[in-house]
Amino acid sequence: MTACFLENLGGDFTCTIGRDPKTGKLFLCERCPGTVELRYRGVKGAIYVLPGETFLKGRTGWKEEVVSPVPVTPLEEIPVKDAAEYLPWVGKGRKTSYPALSGKDREHS
Repeated sequence: MTACFLENLGGDFTCTIGRDPKTGKLFLCERCPGTVELRYRGVKGAIYVLPGETFLKGRTGWKEEVVSPVPVTPLEEIPVKDAAEYLPWVGKGRKTSYPALSGKDREHS
């Protein structure tokens, strides 16, 4: 799921990232056909594995986010050559099968 944050092209107008209120599962909701490809195809970046000891919950408005009040040294860097390939539900040669909210659920997210 971390790869979803490598790009924010179009913000919530292209894709919404959140948590399904009924199941608790994370989701990436494509707002219009093709916007996941538009937003993530060819995007490069890195995901850093960090030690968790100093990270605190509840310091921002998004409950999934944690912050550290002190600098930390990454334990590992995971290079991402193409965010669309890295995302498990998009990937190379796969049909897009990422979870999406129904219209009714979208109105409440």
